[in-house]
Amino acid sequence: MDLVRHFYKLKAPLILLSLVWAIGLLLGRDAEVSWIKLMIGILLSLVFFLFSLYFYYRRSNLWFVFLLFTFLYAGFNYMLAYQSQHQTQLPEDMVGKRLGIRGFLASEPVIDGKLVKFQVQPFSYQWQLQEKRIQTKEKLIVNLYLKKETDQEKVRKWANGMGITFYGILEKPSPARNPGQFDYSRYLANQNVYWQIAISDLGNVQVSQRISITYVFYLLQNQFSQLFDRYLTDPQSGFMKSLILGNRHDLSSEIRDSFSTLGLSHIIAISGLHLTILTLILSWLLANLGLSREKRGMITGIFLVSYMFLVGASASVIRATLMSLVTLYGLTFRKSFLSLQSIGITFLLMTLYNPKWIYDVGFQLSFVVTFFLIWGYPKVETMLRDKVPSLLLSTIAILIITQLASFPLLFYHFHQYSLLSWFANLLFVPIFSFAILPMGLLLLVLGLFHLPFAIWIGQVLDFLLKILFKVIADLSKLNGFEVYHHYSWWIVVLLYCILIWWLIRREIRDSFISYRVKRYLFFFEKVFLILSIGLWFGFILLSPEEARVTMIDVGQGDSFLIESPQGKSILIDSGGTLSFTKESEWEKRRDPFQVGEDIVLPYLHDQEIKVLDYAVLTHEDADHLEGYLALVDQIPIRWFIVGEGFPRTELGEELYTKLNQKQIPIKVVKKGESHLSLDQNSTITFLSLGLRPEEKENNQSLITYVKLYQTQFLFMGDLEQKGENQLIQNYSLSTVDFLKVGHHGSQTSTTPTLLDHLHPREALISVGMHNRYGHPSEEVISRLKENQIDIWRTDQDGAIIVHVNPKGYEIEKTLRKK
Repeated sequence: MDLVRHFYKLKAPLILLSLVWAIGLLLGRDAEVSWIKLMIGILLSLVFFLFSLYFYYRRSNLWFVFLLFTFLYAGFNYMLAYQSQHQTQLPEDMVGKRLGIRGFLASEPVIDGKLVKFQVQPFSYQWQLQEKRIQTKEKLIVNLYLKKETDQEKVRKWANGMGITFYGILEKPSPARNPGQFDYSRYLANQNVYWQIAISDLGNVQVSQRISITYVFYLLQNQFSQLFDRYLTDPQSGFMKSLILGNRHDLSSEIRDSFSTLGLSHIIAISGLHLTILTLILSWLLANLGLSREKRGMITGIFLVSYMFLVGASASVIRATLMSLVTLYGLTFRKSFLSLQSIGITFLLMTLYNPKWIYDVGFQLSFVVTFFLIWGYPKVETMLRDKVPSLLLSTIAILIITQLASFPLLFYHFHQYSLLSWFANLLFVPIFSFAILPMGLLLLVLGLFHLPFAIWIGQVLDFLLKILFKVIADLSKLNGFEVYHHYSWWIVVLLYCILIWWLIRREIRDSFISYRVKRYLFFFEKVFLILSIGLWFGFILLSPEEARVTMIDVGQGDSFLIESPQGKSILIDSGGTLSFTKESEWEKRRDPFQVGEDIVLPYLHDQEIKVLDYAVLTHEDADHLEGYLALVDQIPIRWFIVGEGFPRTELGEELYTKLNQKQIPIKVVKKGESHLSLDQNSTITFLSLGLRPEEKENNQSLITYVKLYQTQFLFMGDLEQKGENQLIQNYSLSTVDFLKVGHHGSQTSTTPTLLDHLHPREALISVGMHNRYGHPSEEVISRLKENQIDIWRTDQDGAIIVHVNPKGYEIEKTLRKK
């Protein structure tokens, strides 16, 4: 009861009520939607609310406790009700089939080479000449593939809010197929998007020219974007569009990645700092015009709402705008709105509009960092007052509290953190906030009136941005400062509890609360510290020395990661994309998908691998080699192992050049056996057939035999029948536990003779979903089943992880249980 009374005296109960409401929303997310649960929840909320009223009039502090339970159940009920209105109505059996959709554009089309992406709010679908109404508020992601460059100009005339009718193929968004991989399907579901539709011809699309308020803001944003294009060069223009207009479509992927690596992504996002600077500038101008306080507040409020719609009204922008409006109202009409109260009001309003915003990373960071800035900044400033020069006190206090507040969430969602982030934020945030942002705003104003001074401002801004981008890019490439790890959500909660305790510890120590309470609190602190250290060392000392072999799901390609018990790592192949047509310049995407950078590298980071001890290339087909072209730039490699005759292809020459530029030593395995010991429990043997250079590339594959404890693996690359026969003739093959099936299960590989020699228990097949080759062949699958060999496929199971220990092995898969 003392805690309730103490909190109530803080005059900010909305913070605690918002927190409890949020917990209710989270609990309601994964609950099965049913009217019975909804009615029971509503009844409980009503009962708790009536008890709250009863104790309030009895002047008992229990009223607030019951109010907390009211908000908890209300949040749970509200999420259930919201999800019932945002379910999909499109049947599962329509996947892969062509259907018609009628609706309106729910986003601006993003043109990226020949691909156009946009969201649609459907209100009906057509199937087998029958049109059915869609009652729920789901959305669709549309991928439109253009055939002519002139089609881009037609699409540029489309805007948010226009009516649209089209025919396309229904597809299910892909879930995370590798541990630690971004779950695109879950991300879309949090935006009420459950389906993708692929359209292969612009002729299947009809758009109606409907004018709406969103279209007006689109035209305004487009006009401002053209001003940046006129006075700035690329990529500086794309960066300023993101910084001021919230338009990230033209933001360079190199800039985005370097900012992300150093923890500077918040600079690019529209935030409260942007709105504060804009509000101060506008208020100063209006005050000089002699307007009254009330008129200044009204005009500024209208401006803030207009700016919110202009930049796209994302969750973080809405949060910053609503908080600014609440604060502006208090200042204008002299109402004593506390800053913490405004956070609570804003949170409740936003989650009432869309409770699924609570799963948005930007939304979470926006509220958490803002809360700690308001509540924790004064406490940090007090701690530093006698230790830091007064000139730097405010800057360092803000840096400490923002970094500590954002760290748990950033590390939880992205599994990485740069130790340079502290230095980078201290150096660059003031520059971008108080120099680059005002200069960009000034450029827009001067450019609107075509004043000659705008040219000079543009040149100076362009020059400054080039220098800043160069420095940031160089810092982001420094090795040794990144930390990779992943942990559960409860660790996030624990870290924030520790942060809150650290901030209030001094106040509790100096407060006048009961000595007994103080003693218990500080005793618990010591116990917690001792237990944490003990559990940490216990985890390190008692954790089993386990080896792991991962068949990474890279689609139609191969990539295997081997981790020894002592932490040595070896990557066999890197995946890649086979290209069958040469794209024109207009068809090329700004940031094309790359298997090495977008799949293999994130998985290596998820496994906390900073250096590859060995990288092996079995042969030079693109679906085995191409990923290395990105990896050699992104992660240190101690040794690169290839077969005899490397390089033989154009891609091989490109990789060979990169390896030499990075000064990565290359070990060539010539005909015969080559042995490699990773540690006392891990050995690798390379088997090279040494076939003639004119022999088929698949049969040039370098075969890899791996023994981890007593478990044996044989990786066949893309070896076909002729190569398999040569392998059997040249080497005395023993039985193995795992066979990596050659050439993705092609009928030209995995002959009965090979299986008779190896007698594998498990078969690993790395293969892409719905691939054009029909891999794996039914013949090979039948052959494996006849030999009672368990089959593990990436197209059905996602990534496969084999955990090996002295007693044997266990198999884990990403997508489903077997």
